[in-house]
Amino acid sequence: MTQPVLKLAQSLLPPRRRGTAPLARRCSCSCSCSSSKPIENRGRGANHSPHAKRFWQHALFLASLLVALIVPQAKAQVSREYQLKAVFLYNFAQFTQWPTNAFAGPSAPIVIGVLGPNPFGPSLEDTVRGETVDGRPLVVEFYRRAEEIKTCHILFIGQSEIRHMDEILKSIKGKPVLTVADVDNSLTARAIIRFVMENNKIHFRINQDAARAANLVLSSRLLRVADVAPPRKAP
Repeated sequence: MTQPVLKLAQSLLPPRRRGTAPLARRCSCSCSCSSSKPIENRGRGANHSPHAKRFWQHALFLASLLVALIVPQAKAQVSREYQLKAVFLYNFAQFTQWPTNAFAGPSAPIVIGVLGPNPFGPSLEDTVRGETVDGRPLVVEFYRRAEEIKTCHILFIGQSEIRHMDEILKSIKGKPVLTVADVDNSLTARAIIRFVMENNKIHFRINQDAARAANLVLSSRLLRVADVAPPRKAP
């Protein structure tokens, strides 16, 4: 991306006029001559005139400015999706009922786990910071592998981990874990909730059979806004 940006930066600079005489320098000897000689081109990189220096300083400044503008916009487009999904995860916690044995005590936290690379940045932790559900604080944990999952109540399964869906579900089988898949496809058929992108909007589908198998009760308010669809057949 650097070369196109640099070319664009150069195009914004005023062109050098044709026929401009080379910069002159005065004799630096101790004699009293007042003649001046054109600066000779002594090979690549020999022109160190103030004009050339200003030219490249201006070009590099514009290039860095354009890069600073382009890169954050691309990052912002990615983060907006996951900022919304972070809010969804928080709302799922509010509209899900876990069995009492899912917690170590009455004030034990609701753990939201993220399996795989973190696509949320700080958004998820910022969303749940200081929030409680039924008197329980919410905390976020990150896992590289399913084997690292200990206590978890909502498990977000990132796109890179979808191919391991069978192993993930086996590792939490019989546990009251609300599984949330980042995408909806045949591999995520047995996840309780699956995110769907349609017309640049985020929707979600619910597999009620999977919720019942995990001994979870989903609020009717959540079901009303969801696409409650039968699970896809696994390949």
